[in-house]
Amino acid sequence: MPLYNYAAIDSASGREKSGVLESTSAGGAAAALKAQGLYPVRLTEGGGIEQRPILRMSFGGGFNSKALALFTRRLAALVNAGLPLVRGLDLLTRQEPQEARRAVIASLAETIRSGGTLSSAMARHPRIFDRLYLGMVRAAEAGGVLGAVLDRMAQHLEKSARTSSRVKAAMTYPAVIMTASAGIVAALMVLIVPKFEKIFAGLLKGAPLPEMTRIVLKLSRALQTDWPTVLMGLALLSAAVTWLRRTRAGDWLVLRVPVAG
Repeated sequence: MPLYNYAAIDSASGREKSGVLESTSAGGAAAALKAQGLYPVRLTEGGGIEQRPILRMSFGGGFNSKALALFTRRLAALVNAGLPLVRGLDLLTRQEPQEARRAVIASLAETIRSGGTLSSAMARHPRIFDRLYLGMVRAAEAGGVLGAVLDRMAQHLEKSARTSSRVKAAMTYPAVIMTASAGIVAALMVLIVPKFEKIFAGLLKGAPLPEMTRIVLKLSRALQTDWPTVLMGLALLSAAVTWLRRTRAGDWLVLRVPVAG
């Protein structure tokens, strides 16, 4: 039987464990891990060195802003209804259709069942629950007002999700216009400008062109002869901007860019 390298979350301790498991298939290996109280997050075929990935679960990718707001709203409703926290999380686990989110909610329930608090369980998923969320839950647990605080957090997350949706909708038209404009400019530089260069050469008969015209002609030649480098430069620039926007310093810089900021 083939061997499978695995990494899984122990439902009792909440810690990650790894090892090698022998099974007839990847599905059988995942089932064997779950039978031991382990939630698989990575499963690869091969005994010694990890080879072909079979299963890779991300505990952060399943929750977007809308999903987190919905989870918080449902949990608040269950807590306010007087349902014990573990039973509420178990109920949400059974109702959740998305596998990655279901695994996260189940891990929260298992941590609380083993003696932990909701805030400590959420702290193990920093990509989902940020410091503000954790701080609010920790304060609510200390004050015994978890239901009320979760309800307020749900309102805040829902408002943020609506605002984000409106901003994205408002930016759709400018993005389409800018993309179309860039395409038109690129077509002009590649197809039309070279024809004008021949016309200028015939009209001026060796006289120098204006500086701006020479710059435009050089850009046109670069797009025609060295377009892979241009595309690579644009891709690197886009990747750099995306990376910068994920950092606080990047946000500070982007907001201070003239016009665009």
